[in-house]
Amino acid sequence: MRRDRDAICVNAHVQNIGWQVWRCSTNRRDVVAGTVGRSLRLEALAVSSRRVGGVCAQAHVQNQGWQHSKCTGTKGTLAVGTQGRSLRLEALRLSTRTPVCAQAHVSTVGWQKWQCSRRAGQIQVGTVGRSLSVEALRVRA
Repeated sequence: MRRDRDAICVNAHVQNIGWQVWRCSTNRRDVVAGTVGRSLRLEALAVSSRRVGGVCAQAHVQNQGWQHSKCTGTKGTLAVGTQGRSLRLEALRLSTRTPVCAQAHVSTVGWQKWQCSRRAGQIQVGTVGRSLSVEALRVRA
């Protein structure tokens, strides 16, 4: 298996927009899901993996707290967060069997620092307990 063909793909459900298009990170290139500079919250995030050994995600949602973690196989897709309820996604945990990096654009904060896992590991972006929306997510596999 060639590492540069590994990919993590994301699709964001954005306030007043709905689902965007799928964007995939390959060859360690960044992709952004969501919007920057428009003050629109992410409400849900769909994640898919190709040849990275699967992916797990968990969302921290306004008024709900941490949802249950969801995981896929090597070609699966999952979605976390909510649709049609106007609830902001406040934080996100991602884990894969191969290294992955992510950073969140948070309302009133801007881009946070990159969070990267080494091999199998979990990363967390966004905020908990501050009532702030994740507006965009940047990922790199």
